[in-house]
Amino acid sequence: SSISETEMTLLQTRLKTSELEKGRLLCVLNEKTQECSSLKAEVHKLTNIVSSEKQALMKLQQDIFELKQSNGENSDPELTKEAIKKLSTIIKDKDLEIDSLTQKNSSLTTLIQNDAAIPEQLQALADEKMSLSKELSKYKAERDKIMLSYNTKDKEWREHKGEVKKLNGALTELKEKFDALDQSHTSVVQQYEEKQKSLINTQNELVRLKQRVSELDQELMDVKTKHTDLLNSVNANDVIQITKEELHEKDCKLEKLTCGNVEKDHLIQEKDCMIHDLSQQVKKLKLESGQQVQMSGDLHEKISNLTERLKSENLSLEQVQREKVSLEQRLQDRTSELELLKDMNERLNMSVKEKEFSIQSMTEKISSLSQYISSDSSSSSADVNQILAESETMFSEAQKFRRERDESLLALNQSKQETQSLKNEIQRLKSNEIHLESQLSRLRQHLLEVEENYTNEALKAEEREKKLKEELFEVNRRADINSSAVVDTNQRASIQIASLQEQLSMVATQRDETLAQISSLEDKVLQHSTSVNKLQLVLEQMQKSNERKIKEVDNKWQTLLQSQKEANQQLEKQLQIKKMQLEESSRALEAASRLSEQLDAKEEIISTLKRELWETENKIKSTALEISSIRSNTEGKVDRIVMKSLVLGYFSTPPNQKSEVIRLLARVLDFNQEEMEKAGIVVGRQTRRQDSKGGIFSSIFNRLPSLSSAESSPQPQEKSFTTLFVQFLENESQPIVPMPFPAEKMAEEQKSKTQLKKKPETVRNPSPLLLDIESAFPTFTPVAAVEYSVSPAPAILKEVLE
Repeated sequence: SSISETEMTLLQTRLKTSELEKGRLLCVLNEKTQECSSLKAEVHKLTNIVSSEKQALMKLQQDIFELKQSNGENSDPELTKEAIKKLSTIIKDKDLEIDSLTQKNSSLTTLIQNDAAIPEQLQALADEKMSLSKELSKYKAERDKIMLSYNTKDKEWREHKGEVKKLNGALTELKEKFDALDQSHTSVVQQYEEKQKSLINTQNELVRLKQRVSELDQELMDVKTKHTDLLNSVNANDVIQITKEELHEKDCKLEKLTCGNVEKDHLIQEKDCMIHDLSQQVKKLKLESGQQVQMSGDLHEKISNLTERLKSENLSLEQVQREKVSLEQRLQDRTSELELLKDMNERLNMSVKEKEFSIQSMTEKISSLSQYISSDSSSSSADVNQILAESETMFSEAQKFRRERDESLLALNQSKQETQSLKNEIQRLKSNEIHLESQLSRLRQHLLEVEENYTNEALKAEEREKKLKEELFEVNRRADINSSAVVDTNQRASIQIASLQEQLSMVATQRDETLAQISSLEDKVLQHSTSVNKLQLVLEQMQKSNERKIKEVDNKWQTLLQSQKEANQQLEKQLQIKKMQLEESSRALEAASRLSEQLDAKEEIISTLKRELWETENKIKSTALEISSIRSNTEGKVDRIVMKSLVLGYFSTPPNQKSEVIRLLARVLDFNQEEMEKAGIVVGRQTRRQDSKGGIFSSIFNRLPSLSSAESSPQPQEKSFTTLFVQFLENESQPIVPMPFPAEKMAEEQKSKTQLKKKPETVRNPSPLLLDIESAFPTFTPVAAVEYSVSPAPAILKEVLE
């Protein structure tokens, strides 16, 4: 029983420690979930900021790439034209956007003018905010009061816990004392059983001696009867003459009988001495048994006192446990109330934050719109775009916050359900513990009752033994008296022997009764021992089942602890990842701030570039009009100097290359295919012959007189007219490197991290793309050009060379 109680105390301590660990883990889990929710909210905010900044970065990169492409394309005149077209389309799109934004601005101004009830709504929201703040302060005060009461209850519970520990220590000491007393009691019982066995042996010897005495008494009675018969025969038959021989024989027989009687008396005296010694030993045993009975009585009194103390302590323990259960229930109620208050507080905080957020958004909108309305009507569209973008981002963030709030509420509900399930399991375990404790108390009471019955029966047996010993003492005393009387007279001896026989028969009957009672008591003791063994088996089975249940509970808690530890490790890893992401996002924010500054500078540059583009477009249009007017004036005219140089080149060229000069003349004079066929001019590399018989041009030039050999033969160091003409055309067809824009210089300066605070002055010089017509075109008068499919200069050169 003591082992089972110690095991139960150990199990209770384990359960308490496991409950404490569970509470701590739940507190840690709640803290971690709150931290995770706050970190998630911050991460969502940062991701939104980073995404917006990434979009701005992408736009910037696209603009920079387009600028680079435009700068790279400025090297080609056609590419510059395409870039100018693209920029013109972009400007048109921007104009359309500005128109749409102006319309939106007008609609917003009308809405603001119409919505005169906005300040009233703001006042109502402010009143609601004040009332909510007051309710929050009230709830905080109530929470502080509840926390104070909780702390006081916690202190009381700890004091009760210390008292329970002290009582458990006193219980263990009392159990140790009780075990020592049980051991001493068992040793005394063993000694008592040994003494009982020795008493039974002496009683058996007494019975044997009494049987021998009874046999001798019977022989004496037979002799006496014979003697009386003889005396009667002598008295009655006086007439009969008894012979002397018979008398002599009778006397001899009498002497023999007297001798036998004397011997028997001696034997009886010896037996009486033996009985006296045995009676003295019995007295000593009685004294020892009395002392042992007193000791056992004292022990029983101590055991009863200890049992009463145990009962009182068990009652106090039960009261303490009931108080503990009530305190735990009150704690659970308080915790549930605290959780409800926390939920209410969180909801109120969320609603207050939403209201503040909506108020801030409305105030910002109103301030921005009022600033926009107070500013001039010719304000830039960038402010309107910013206002709309900010409003859209604010609405999107509000929606995201609401979604996150719903998710957090769902997570809270799930955690509440889990805590409820855990509380139900704890209550079930507590009910099992209470049931087991009640069974243990019942078994203890049963064992105490069995022990009390056993001790009562042992006391009754001792009382009966005392009575038997007293009767034995009386029997021994009577035997002494009878022995003296037998010595005195045979008659008294016979009478005493008869009385002794009767008493012996009574004693034998009493002995048989006592033996029967002892056997019945032994049977009862055996039954009690079997019942005790059965109870011990039941207790062992209960202990095994309790150990199994406790092991299962320990395994469950260990698995739960491992899962919680793994979850905590995962949460710590996520926290580290989130911290890294926060650092990266902070870096990205810094880069985004730098990029925003660069964006502002770029926007200024773009505005200056747009102005320059507008000026360049106007200049390009004016130059195009001038070129078209010049072409219309110069079409159909041929420069004399060019024709003179061509004719001189024809006459100065060798005959092998005259066909090329003829083709060039045809190209300059704008011959058709029919005219070329009539003149016999072949374009291409099909025939490299001299056209002596080919056409009118060759016959005309062949009829002319040949020049002198010195004039006609070209010098080997001088180049031909065609090569010079080709070089001239190549030089004219090469694109002129444009002068750099001031905006490009500003961009380069910004790249070298020297920010210009002042706006660059617009250069009044004309763009290098729009050079003077005299410097851009050749000196000879333009010929009516054949309408080729906008082919560049290198293609014309290839055709000429062919």
